[in-house]
Amino acid sequence: LAVEQINAAGGVLGKKLEIVSRDDGANPGDAVRMADDLRLGAKADVLTGTILSHVGLAVADYARQNKVFFLASAPLTDKIVWESGNRY
Repeated sequence: LAVEQINAAGGVLGKKLEIVSRDDGANPGDAVRMADDLRLGAKADVLTGTILSHVGLAVADYARQNKVFFLASAPLTDKIVWESGNRY
């Protein structure tokens, strides 16, 4: 509903939002491959999601290496924002 409302109002900076999702299968390697596919194949500007801490850490490291924003919405580890955190 929020995406529809944002897009109806002109999007963000004139760009429409689109949600593209993948299932990481609780596997860090699969999550990183999917993040790469989303960034390069689907041309995603932002990565978000992950539930499990080890998957979130893997995607956070991918985001750091590739300088892409990752909104970690649910991983239950402080390492994403403290010890292993990064600006992305």
